Amino acid sequence: MLLPESALPAYEAGIDHARLIKNNGKDVLQKGQEIYQQVCHNCHGDVNLAGSIPNSLRFAEGEFQHGSDPYTMYQTLSRGWRLMVPQVQLVPQEKYAVIHYIREHFLKPHNSGQLFQVTDGYLVTLPKGKGLGPKPVKREPWKDMDYGPFLTGTFELATSPKRANPRPKGEQPDPLTPRLHSTPRANSTRPPQKQFPSSPSIPMMKTSSVPPSPPSPPTMPPVPSIACLSY
Repeated sequence: MLLPESALPAYEAGIDHARLIKNNGKDVLQKGQEIYQQVCHNCHGDVNLAGSIPNSLRFAEGEFQHGSDPYTMYQTLSRGWRLMVPQVQLVPQEKYAVIHYIREHFLKPHNSGQLFQVTDGYLVTLPKGKGLGPKPVKREPWKDMDYGPFLTGTFELATSPKRANPRPKGEQPDPLTPRLHSTPRANSTRPPQKQFPSSPSIPMMKTSSVPPSPPSPPTMPPVPSIACLSY
């Protein structure tokens, strides 16, 4: 398992697993189908289409590596297993809803050898609890997948002839980015630019390359002479 039990939310310790496993009505299966299409389909695929990860389990024909009973599948969803990352965004009712959908839609009609038979003896072995966890909330995938600002780039791979003649004669420019494909004509004129009144000129002071001489010291008045008296 990828996540330790200590990393799980506190409510996981008090989940009534037996009750959630027995609750597999039509509304639960419909909810499980929605979750499977949003969360699971990209990696695991469906009956006709393989998932995006080559070694991910195709439920309609593959063999479970960690166990196919509902509680073990729940643990795989909660704590992860090998390349299967924990689905921490799902609450217990959502996890069991998608487990019921996988069992009814894939295992039961297409891969019955992997369908675990739920019995009363199995249910009494599950952890005891009285809660069902937080209630599911309506999800908006594109808001949930907001990972913040990031940069992307789009690159076009072209052959040597295409690079030599990127725009054949008569081909229309891309309407989304016309400036990138348009070539200015020789006789094209730019629109006149707005003229603003110039600021009044300020006369410049003449400067000399010869540094000025230091100022002369002030002239002191003559000191009157004083006759010395002899005794």
